[in-house]
Amino acid sequence: MTPAEKKQAIGDALDYWYLLDFLSQGDQPEDKVDPPRPRKGMLDDCFVPKERNDQDLRTPSEEARERADGVTNGENWPISMIYCHLGSVPREAVMTYLANRPGNEIEKEDECMTVALLGMSPDGKFVSFELSSLFWWLKKNVGNSPNAIGSFEEEQDAIRKKLNQKLDGTKLTYGVIRDIVDSYVRPKVEGIANCLPDGDGAERISEWCSRLLVEYRAMKPKDNGDDACPVFDQSLCHSFFAKDISQINELCNRSGSFDDFREGPLSLVAAYLEGGLREESACGEVDLLGGESDDDLAVRADFFSEVLGAGATPIGRWPSKYSLSLMQQVAVNLAVGRGGSTRKYPANDVMSVNGPPGTGKTTLLKDIVAANVVKKARLLCEYDKPDDAFEEVELSKRYLQFAKNPYRFRKGRTGDAINNLSILVCSTNNAAVENIAKELPDGKAFLEGIDESEKKEFLESDLSNIVWGKTSEQKTVEDLYFSSALVDNEGNLRDPEHPGLMIAACLGNRRNINSFRNCELASLQFKAQVGKGKRFSKAKKLFLAQYKKVSDRFKRMEEQAARERELLKLQAQLSQLNYECQEDERKIVEELTIETACLPHPFEGGTVGDARKYLDDIAKDTADYEARRNRLETELRDAEEKASGLIGWIYRGRLSDSLEKLDSFMQQTKPERKLVALYTTFESKYEELENEKKKLVSLQVEIKGLEDVVEGAKFVETIDERFVESISEGDSESRKSAHLYNPSDDDELKKERNLLFLYALQVTREFILESKCMRNNITLLRTYWGAKDIGADSGKKELIEFTQADRRKMAPVLFQALGLLTPVISSTFASIGRMLEDVQIGGADPLFGLLIIDEAGQAVPYASLGALARSRRAMIVGDPSQIEPVITGDVKELRAALGKKVLLPFKGDVASVQRLADAVNPYGHLRSNSEDDQWIGCPLVVHRRCISPMFDISNEISYQGSMLNETANPKKDLADSFYLKSSQWINVAGFERGNRDHYVDVQGDRVYEIVEDAFRKTAAATKKKADGSGELEECAIPSLYIISPFKTVVSGLKNRLLEETPEGIAERAWSAFAKLNIGTVHTFQGKEAHQVIFVLGCDTSRSCEGAIKFVNPNIVNVAASRAKYRLYVIADYAAWKINENVATMKRILDTAWVKHWEKYQTTGAIEELNAAKDMLPRGESLPREATDADEEHVNEDDWCPDVSTDSYLDNVSEAFKSFNLDAEDCRIIGFSSREALRSAFADCACDQNGKNRVLENIEQGLLLCKIFGIGSVGTDNDSDCAFCLLMFCRAAERYLRLKLLPALKAIAPDYVVARKPLKELEGLNLGQYGRLIAKKSELLASSVQVGNAELTQASKGDWWRTLGETLGQFTRFRNSACHTDREETVSAGEVWLALRCLFVAFQLDEHGHKSVEIMREGVAYEAAFAGAERLPVCYSKDQAEAKGYASITLILKEGGLDIKSKDANDILMKQGYLRLYDEGEESVQRCKVPSAKGLRLGAITVRGEKGDGEVYFYAQYPKVKAKDICDIIERES
Repeated sequence: MTPAEKKQAIGDALDYWYLLDFLSQGDQPEDKVDPPRPRKGMLDDCFVPKERNDQDLRTPSEEARERADGVTNGENWPISMIYCHLGSVPREAVMTYLANRPGNEIEKEDECMTVALLGMSPDGKFVSFELSSLFWWLKKNVGNSPNAIGSFEEEQDAIRKKLNQKLDGTKLTYGVIRDIVDSYVRPKVEGIANCLPDGDGAERISEWCSRLLVEYRAMKPKDNGDDACPVFDQSLCHSFFAKDISQINELCNRSGSFDDFREGPLSLVAAYLEGGLREESACGEVDLLGGESDDDLAVRADFFSEVLGAGATPIGRWPSKYSLSLMQQVAVNLAVGRGGSTRKYPANDVMSVNGPPGTGKTTLLKDIVAANVVKKARLLCEYDKPDDAFEEVELSKRYLQFAKNPYRFRKGRTGDAINNLSILVCSTNNAAVENIAKELPDGKAFLEGIDESEKKEFLESDLSNIVWGKTSEQKTVEDLYFSSALVDNEGNLRDPEHPGLMIAACLGNRRNINSFRNCELASLQFKAQVGKGKRFSKAKKLFLAQYKKVSDRFKRMEEQAARERELLKLQAQLSQLNYECQEDERKIVEELTIETACLPHPFEGGTVGDARKYLDDIAKDTADYEARRNRLETELRDAEEKASGLIGWIYRGRLSDSLEKLDSFMQQTKPERKLVALYTTFESKYEELENEKKKLVSLQVEIKGLEDVVEGAKFVETIDERFVESISEGDSESRKSAHLYNPSDDDELKKERNLLFLYALQVTREFILESKCMRNNITLLRTYWGAKDIGADSGKKELIEFTQADRRKMAPVLFQALGLLTPVISSTFASIGRMLEDVQIGGADPLFGLLIIDEAGQAVPYASLGALARSRRAMIVGDPSQIEPVITGDVKELRAALGKKVLLPFKGDVASVQRLADAVNPYGHLRSNSEDDQWIGCPLVVHRRCISPMFDISNEISYQGSMLNETANPKKDLADSFYLKSSQWINVAGFERGNRDHYVDVQGDRVYEIVEDAFRKTAAATKKKADGSGELEECAIPSLYIISPFKTVVSGLKNRLLEETPEGIAERAWSAFAKLNIGTVHTFQGKEAHQVIFVLGCDTSRSCEGAIKFVNPNIVNVAASRAKYRLYVIADYAAWKINENVATMKRILDTAWVKHWEKYQTTGAIEELNAAKDMLPRGESLPREATDADEEHVNEDDWCPDVSTDSYLDNVSEAFKSFNLDAEDCRIIGFSSREALRSAFADCACDQNGKNRVLENIEQGLLLCKIFGIGSVGTDNDSDCAFCLLMFCRAAERYLRLKLLPALKAIAPDYVVARKPLKELEGLNLGQYGRLIAKKSELLASSVQVGNAELTQASKGDWWRTLGETLGQFTRFRNSACHTDREETVSAGEVWLALRCLFVAFQLDEHGHKSVEIMREGVAYEAAFAGAERLPVCYSKDQAEAKGYASITLILKEGGLDIKSKDANDILMKQGYLRLYDEGEESVQRCKVPSAKGLRLGAITVRGEKGDGEVYFYAQYPKVKAKDICDIIERES
């Protein structure tokens, strides 16, 4: 992408964001039917006016006054400006209009939006009118040009002007307001109303325009007169960012090219926006967790070694008993480490950190704060006197009597460096901002991080106290860092028992600013004696001494690390040289062997020593040859020399003789010549080897000397390829060990660094207390923020009005002073534009040194622009695997309409601040998942919030198993206060309310039960801790959140809890819990609780499928990771099994016990066995199947809905493969071995996938028996064994469905169960089997053909009745598992007795026959089915007549017997040939049909129908047996 294209892409994005933000609008406020109780002296109220006869003559101001007086005892609290919300349009209607299709298809949207906002004074006079920019835009249809906004402002100004002229001095009655609605609101909504499908447009317009909401604020007057009139500013347009975006866009357009923009005053913004211009594959330079090649490992090792080196680690740290983890320290060192831009791996101006839940983002921030505080203190120490650091900034005039102009740090190296250390923390999430302001000042937690020796050294020094109080009330108080300034509105310490630290200022919105102004700053101004201190030099001396001590220690560490690195380098060289020597020796031996193989005396040695001896022998053997050759060569040289002279011709003959002799000699000594050449070659190689060995010895000497030095100092582990590989490879324990490593993790060093930070705070405090310039700045800052002070001109206490020019001069200076006073300033993004409106964007020196963005994955990309534009560097912390930016439905549609030219990273559903920052961070990790690869910032992986299985759920669903858990289990007292012993899936099936309202009433009832239990246990724990009783315990709110993906479920749950307050619980505590502790997943990101209930809602209807699939991994991840110790998921698995993420969550909950059982198997640790028992699912964890039950039986004691164990069996199947069931385990149900058990039930494959669920349930039940000790000496009677029993129940139901149900269907196909004939049913529950067998015992018996002795008893009705009784007994055990009260349990003994019904016959009956065993009688069941076809069936009247059957009347006539048919039937009934019909329907239960005895006589059952359609049954007989039947009747008559 060219620079021009980059600039165009960024310009398009800025235009798009500007318009999107300008058109954003919030929901209408909630109608409060009754005025709420005031909180902290403030009443915020909103109401729909009451209908009255004189309505048109009344004013909203009159009604507001009446409501306010009603809840303030008529104290006449001043009322702010009153706002009337005109027009009320459902958000769904806007969505539908924009998308040209139905709105939110996932969930019902109840929120409405206001069309216009009318402002009036407390006495009812017109003040302002604001038109909704969104409805104006929809009406005008001006497209996506930001320039169109100008015409909106013009139209709005014209309306205001017209209303101001028309209503000047007029009281705004409801009648007048209705005219305003007709004139200015109705035209804006007509187009929308008429274009929507369904419904009448005129009716819709009338409905939207008739609704009016009145909103106001009343405030209790203060004694000193401050804030007599409450400030209450409302606006329809939620345009928090448009002004900043517009300024940035203007500066971008002014820059010549993108490169100019990147090098200009908005370089940080440019660097951030560049993240949207990069391809994902082009991101990243160093993958901190990946890369398998040697080069990758080398780069990573070098990176970690450099970044974690002593020279890069900050010299100060936040006091804590624990060290930062490896990746936390990497992030801190990159952000604020020493060395800066001179480092080999410098941090980008935009640095990102990927922080999954519980990985210590706040801990990381604390160390960054500590590092900056120490750096700043070191710079402050460069001044002899504090006021030497400042220079005056001239304002246009003097405003205050007791304060002059503001003072800024002098321009120059030191002053600029101090300003560069201020920290701004921002987030889109209010909870994240409040968390910073809550945790950093926490003095209790702070002191817990300091050991006793540090406390003694610090707290007993003279500087641990300061003088505090007004001149007449001064006293010496303990102080950590302006601890006494941390007061509430009444001036009382927020935590009297634990002095805190004024480390952070939670600002942003007007309420927070006012609170900080009136509490902390007011205390400093009036009680801290600022400007009168005299201890700065003493604090400086202590600090500098400690700074030198720590610096020297780090320097020694750095030198030691350098020596260790050098030692490793030399050892590597030694190893390489040693290897080369060995290789050279080997080659000499090998080559010498080859070269001499053809010689008369070849080399036959095996070592280099042998080679040396062989070469020496050659030298000896060729010595004579060498001497003769040398002599001949000398003679030849002499002859050549003489032959070349003037008389050389005399010696030419001699020269010829010398040549001839030498040639002759060389010809005769060829073997010797070869030996000499061989010797020469290998002697050269040997010399090279000897030189290498000399180097080796020299290196060994050098290493030994360095080792002596290194061994005398403390060892610092060197980060090498092996260490780096362990970061991402190996088992969890080895990875955990690597990630918990910190080079600066030395107890003594930690102590010294802690003290240095404490001394740095003292230096900063004493600098401020001794500085008159700072006193001046604090006074001006309070008045800048609206505090009253004595004016220079009036001499009276008043609100000070600064000119705009002076505000812009003083704002940067005052925020600089605030940055010195409180190292951290925090705010939401939405408040940055207003809070810093006087700090201009594009200045030469941005105001803040470091911007830290928390929960950045939840922030839309443009939210951070204003903060980035006022900062020099940014650390962006978040997690794209948590909640994405929350966008309302109408804004989603606006994005589609406005963003057609905009690049996807700037506008997509997952576009966020975090994504853009990650893209420009060179140090991170390429995370792979099933959908795509994503480059993330520096990954934090050590988790310290949730125990398993919550940790396991998050880790598997969102982080591909990369996180490591270091969370400690709760202490016993805390664990005993939880609702259940472990996290559980609680299956609650029901029906949602429909119309996209996913609340399920029965799930709400279950939640109510858990919350009540939590309140009572919390009250008990509070009472025990406080050793008291009363209101304190009643008001204690449990650490419990109720979370749902859906707003409709949240609404239903709140209403359910608010319906009634349980007896003994304070209503205000119960109501506060319902309002604050129940919310959607998005509400709770960044928060945590001991227990969480995750309520999913929905049912199995097809209309819920879209909502069910909407729940993505991010939602499940955030919900699960809010729970520190317990997670209870309330849902119907039959509905939610189609969601892969929820199914994974249930699998992890189902199998949480497995690892504890495995550990128990290997270690025998009883605590692991107990953990396994506690973490097993409960009976209520199993999904319910659709149950066939008629009304006649549904309320009987032996009826219970079917549970399905299939999902559990599938979830645990993989782990179950590793568990062994031995002969002893199988013997408790009468089988000699596991093989015998499997053989007995091998033919029970009944699952649609061919799985043998009968056998699986039995085997799982046996494993649970083993866990609970059922059938052994150590039987556990304290645990709830219901889950174990249900496994065998399910096995029995499956077994009977396979073996017995076919026989029952064949015998009684029309038997009615749950209003259906038996032949149409797929299964029965155990109680239904028992009743049916009892009624059909004779038929079942008569169907069994005795083919062997085993079936003898089964051919008798008593046997089948015994089976029915055994089933009845077992059903009672089963129902105790299903219906048990939650306070009761199923004991191991009950399970043992239940197993006797299924498998084991312990005794004989009175006839000597074995008891019937439900699951050992398959042969009898199959025999009954086989013989059932011999039994007569029910015929129609025509069928019976065709087959030669006749009624009793015709039989009597045929046999010549004169008796009434009724009397004849009575006789047959008495003799047992007839029985009453018992097929379930009451209307036919008096019918007489053949019994088993009658069937043997040949009788059949005939079905008839009366004229009115009523069905009846009766007996008919074979005509051929008419005489025999008459004889029977006659004998008995």
